[in-house]
Amino acid sequence: MTEAGLISESAKDFAIFMIDHKGFVLNWNGSVQRLLRYEEAEFVGHAVSEFFPDETTKKQIVSTWFSKTGDVMTEFEGVGLRKGNVSFRAAIDLWKTTDKTGADRGILMVVHDLSGPQMVQAQMKESERQLRSLAARLQEVREEERTKIARELHDEFGQMLTALHMDLSLLQRMVSKVINDPVSKVSVFGKINSISELVEKTIRSARRIITELRPAVLDELGLLTAIQWQALEFENRTGIRCRITRLQHEIDLDQSASTAVFRILQEALTNVARHAEASNVTISLQLVGENMVMEISDDGKGMEEQKKKDPTSTGILGIRERVIALNGDFEIKSGGGKGTTLTIAIPYKH
Repeated sequence: MTEAGLISESAKDFAIFMIDHKGFVLNWNGSVQRLLRYEEAEFVGHAVSEFFPDETTKKQIVSTWFSKTGDVMTEFEGVGLRKGNVSFRAAIDLWKTTDKTGADRGILMVVHDLSGPQMVQAQMKESERQLRSLAARLQEVREEERTKIARELHDEFGQMLTALHMDLSLLQRMVSKVINDPVSKVSVFGKINSISELVEKTIRSARRIITELRPAVLDELGLLTAIQWQALEFENRTGIRCRITRLQHEIDLDQSASTAVFRILQEALTNVARHAEASNVTISLQLVGENMVMEISDDGKGMEEQKKKDPTSTGILGIRERVIALNGDFEIKSGGGKGTTLTIAIPYKH
């Protein structure tokens, strides 16, 4: 390979320098500027040690210059320095070149950036880590807000409704003593009873909303009991039979993970009630290898392929966010008329 060929622009994947015996840059190819981010005037005539300051590179350059032949290539890994003082790992090859008479001319230095793929991979991992951290934090904030709202509804709104219901009962007893006319009494009692029924209905609705916001059973009795309660509540509310086929009692999760798994179950059951047209649902929770696996299956009409791929459809986005926050994976299997199975797998430490 000729010197001209090595310095040519065809070697775009490699930064190539020609340096003299003192280590100053004599020539280059275009990849040097892409690699180091310097303009031509900033490196031509400068010592190569400004861009590759590690001791290994310096010693190898000196050793190559004093070698007896230029036919031997020296290969090693060094550390480069881009503009802005950004370091990177580099694979470096050195050849000592001579002219036709055999006189030493300089050293050909070929540099390949090793940090490129690793840097991209590291950035992707860091972005993924940040995404999972953000998803986890968003879920925590949501649960904190839900708990706060549930408490306020229970402590204030619920108490006011209860007090109103008691006042109506008291009012009814007072009216019975004050009004003597039977017709008027029946009319007033009818109105009070109507208001009382409305208050009772509002109290039941408030309790349901409070429970959906933050089920007390999850905090007081744990995930496994909460799953049993949710299955029974879903069956009573929708008329869809909900059966638990496996519930491994050795599973013990912290509060954050328990909440996330419970919310995933709620989201999946909500999807079944809204879209599946199912008659039966089965739930299982067990340890498989290093993972905790939850599976929710129904015998409904199945999910269209397009909806399975759409991350924003049928509650998939909420499930995805919670699974990501737990460093887990999920899979949806569905066929036309053959029902749908949601499987989530979450790393579990015994």
